[in-house]
Amino acid sequence: MAWASNDSYVTRVFIGYVLLLLGGVFGLHRFYLGRICTGWIWLITGGLFGLGIILDFFLIPFMSIRVN
Repeated sequence: MAWASNDSYVTRVFIGYVLLLLGGVFGLHRFYLGRICTGWIWLITGGLFGLGIILDFFLIPFMSIRVN
């Protein structure tokens, strides 16, 4: 289960973006939003060699919806 399970949607999105900016290449935002497998992939590959960080900039609102 994600750490963000009891937070509101707006809070999850905000914290997701903060973690993306601070540790996007390490997948911190993905771990926070409950995407553990892809978080490990981001950690090992440096955020899919930087391209995944650009993709996640657009996907964080959608990833935040699916956290339960």
